Amino acid sequence: MVKKSLIAFVLFYLLGVFGVAGGYLSSRWDGDWSFGVQLLDAVKMGATWPLLVIELIVGA
Repeated sequence: MVKKSLIAFVLFYLLGVFGVAGGYLSSRWDGDWSFGVQLLDAVKMGATWPLLVIELIVGA
């Protein structure tokens, strides 16, 4: 049971990482910047998505 819950949590987290990173990358795309810099910023934003959700819920 714990193993299935952990797998579900990790999958949900990774889905959020890719979803937020993709959304951030598409909204911040600028032709003047290199793709590597944009991708790095998008992955950083995607990895911190749980904090963004908590801030949204708390309203801070």
